[in-house]
Amino acid sequence: MMSSEVALISSILRKNIVELETMDIQPEMPLISSGFIDSFDVIEILSHIEEAFHIIIPLETVSIEDFDTVISMAELVLKLKEAC
Repeated sequence: MMSSEVALISSILRKNIVELETMDIQPEMPLISSGFIDSFDVIEILSHIEEAFHIIIPLETVSIEDFDTVISMAELVLKLKEAC
């Protein structure tokens, strides 16, 4: 169920990215291309997502687009969970 992944990822973003703390993060909202997060933030978010969902995100198989929206992050999580 993607809604629980979306909610948890949104929470991770608000807790770890100062600029997003009080923002109503929409699932389709571009985060990287709009400048809300950068590549350094992606690395931090990646580690929090791995911990929260008990997955490993192989850096060589993901792209920056996988982290541009909450939906794309949730889709990546679901794909990796299915592969286990």
